[in-house]
Amino acid sequence: MHEPYYRSGVFTNEYLNISAGWVSIKNSFADCMPVVNRKKDLILIYAGENFVDAGNNIDFNDKAKGAPFTNAQYLIDQYEAQGEDFVANLNGWFSGILIDLQKGRVLIFNDRYGLNRIYCHRNKDELLFASEAKALLKVRRELRQIDEHSLGEYFAFGCVLNPKTLFNKVEVLPGGSSWIWEKSGKLKKNKYFKPHDWERQEALHGSTFYAQLKSTFEKILPRYFHSCQQVGISLTGGLDTRAILSYRHIRAGSIPCYTFGGLYRDCHDVKVARRIANLLGQSHTTLQLGENFFRNFVSLAEKTIYISDGCHDLCGAHDLYFSKLARKIAPIRLTGKFGSEVLRGASTFKALKLDKRLFDEELNRFIERAEGIYRKKSLGEKLTFTCFEDIPNHEYGRLSVEQSQLGFRTPYMDNDLIKLLFRAPQRLKNDKAITLRLIHDLNPELLDIPTDLGFSRDQTIYSQLIRFNRLFSFKAEWYFNEGMPHWLSRLTAHGLSRFEQRILGTHKIEHYRKWLKEKLAGYIRSVLLDERTRQRPFFNGPYLEKITERHLLGKGNYIKEISKAVTIELIYQQLIE
Repeated sequence: MHEPYYRSGVFTNEYLNISAGWVSIKNSFADCMPVVNRKKDLILIYAGENFVDAGNNIDFNDKAKGAPFTNAQYLIDQYEAQGEDFVANLNGWFSGILIDLQKGRVLIFNDRYGLNRIYCHRNKDELLFASEAKALLKVRRELRQIDEHSLGEYFAFGCVLNPKTLFNKVEVLPGGSSWIWEKSGKLKKNKYFKPHDWERQEALHGSTFYAQLKSTFEKILPRYFHSCQQVGISLTGGLDTRAILSYRHIRAGSIPCYTFGGLYRDCHDVKVARRIANLLGQSHTTLQLGENFFRNFVSLAEKTIYISDGCHDLCGAHDLYFSKLARKIAPIRLTGKFGSEVLRGASTFKALKLDKRLFDEELNRFIERAEGIYRKKSLGEKLTFTCFEDIPNHEYGRLSVEQSQLGFRTPYMDNDLIKLLFRAPQRLKNDKAITLRLIHDLNPELLDIPTDLGFSRDQTIYSQLIRFNRLFSFKAEWYFNEGMPHWLSRLTAHGLSRFEQRILGTHKIEHYRKWLKEKLAGYIRSVLLDERTRQRPFFNGPYLEKITERHLLGKGNYIKEISKAVTIELIYQQLIE
């Protein structure tokens, strides 16, 4: 119960020896639990959404409560009609249990990507499962231990690879699971989906693939606008939200747009998004990062780590801050998230390469082992790795924090779209031209406005100069933030600060390298120089103290090390101890 607008309840049945609770956001798709059939022998508890075609006669801007498919009640009818196969026909991020009193069993299931997590622990007497790991840690003290192998993965690339978690003997259900728990105590670990089901499809020829991509994209977009609640779009200056807004059946003024803004100036995202919203006749709001964020940073950071079970870190506190602001505009956030990953092969899942002098020898061995596992996994089919490893592992933490505040939707993880993308010909995979062509064919006016990086349909020398300038400033800002080498950090402290002030905020809204050594220095010292932190068995305490002071004095850039060290300490304080 993270927020006052949550609802909750409990269902208990002594015949099956089961007790299950649920939490949902008020008026969301799942705010109708439990769903019970007419005979009262089937009980469904569901979290998440399901995106279906509501029919051509539906007005997708209609907010009427009676509109079909806007809550989960109809899913019980799907189960009665299709049996266990109904899970395979669900589309979205979801998890749930189906209690069948007549057959004396419980079906436990999740989406095929595993993005709506189910944490579980099994021993000889019981199966415990929850959507947040802290629920299991609360009732079983013996689970409150950090797994050393998982800790190696966490420090190797910032997350733990499924099915493991940070916590000893706690796992997550693999994506595409439909486990059956019998009254007798027998557990069947079924899988209704495997990535190979999509990998083995025959590749399409270029023109055929694009024609199907365009028709599929037009078909799925209405699913994500349809809701009994207000849908708002977090509009950026890139291509992916622009492609969503190329859908032609959006009434002017029906979709409030907003963009996250930084501390120093209006970034290119804000400037471009404002023009796009104006072109389409939609309202636009800049949600500004201000001093209120820093005044409340400690509570935001701690809540970010607590909500995500340690899957999101210190430098993700702004995601919680912005999500709280976004909810005031619309309770459902429509976003272009993962468009660049699935369409153009982008990835943020990379080895962190933390300073190994920070850790003891044993943990360094676990880190090296984890890096080897990552390299092996990344050698396979790129889209498979993106959808079933990268996004569910690396992006889950951020998503869990954002979804704690509002509904989160993106058409780029729609089953129909991902299934089709596995049939893309090799030459069209990871090609920016595909997205540009989609926008051009659906609403070419949107390409008259250059993106945040300067891409547009204009190919004049002037437009190419704009593109070069924005790409240069994008790279430069990265070097003055997370990517700053130690030698440049020292120069910044002795004369480059004026250039830094000119470049910061042109593209990015978060600048934790600077914030940690200025606005948040006192908090960082209080956590990392505390005896509890310095004496953790896997840390080199004196070296932790050294890099903390070097960063805070501007003599080096240790943002990644500091962020992970503070995060793991808060995990211990909030979830273990």
